[in-house]
Amino acid sequence: MFHRPPFSSSKHGCWTEGQQYWCPLFDKYRVDIVFSGHDHDYERSKPINYTASKTSPQNSYSKGTMYIVSAGLGAPLYTSGANWWTAYSQSIYHFVIVDIFSNGTLNLQAKDDSGTTFDGVIQKTPLVPEFQLNELFPSLLMSTLLIALLRKGSSSRPNENKNS
Repeated sequence: MFHRPPFSSSKHGCWTEGQQYWCPLFDKYRVDIVFSGHDHDYERSKPINYTASKTSPQNSYSKGTMYIVSAGLGAPLYTSGANWWTAYSQSIYHFVIVDIFSNGTLNLQAKDDSGTTFDGVIQKTPLVPEFQLNELFPSLLMSTLLIALLRKGSSSRPNENKNS
């Protein structure tokens, strides 16, 4: 979550430092969703993998990050805009609800100030994406071994708090 949006088609525009330094990390670690504010409107991006393309979106959110600008509840609104990354944009007082379910489904709903949903996305992602299995296995194995060694060490240690 950032104050300034890496992708925004409204008044303040894109935070270029965020695109340069943060977006490659979001791409590398396959971040599902990034929230920001700053521009007083609502904007949802198409799937963006900024490492793969700086001019066109990906064909699904499983291949790119969803960027949400949500800063439209209270202050005067800005005029919304559109760009190559824009999936939905509106100058509207709103709030966003995100439900994340144990099966990996993410349900995002943008609601106006009367509670009516005006934008929504249901995204299904694996709990442990395939790309991470090879990266996670050595860590899980080492953690399991470390826990086993710590347990063994604490059970073989003499009780130091014996009263005479």
